Amino acid sequence: MERRKWFMNPEMLIALTALFVGIVTAGISVYSAHIDLGFC
Repeated sequence: MERRKWFMNPEMLIALTALFVGIVTAGISVYSAHIDLGFC
């Protein structure tokens, strides 16, 4: 059986992509709330 690096595992790539999308979404939500509440 061939041993791959941990970041080349398809499940890990999907998990890291989901984590990145979640962090970007949270950042956009915080920024949107900041703009809507007028804290500029």
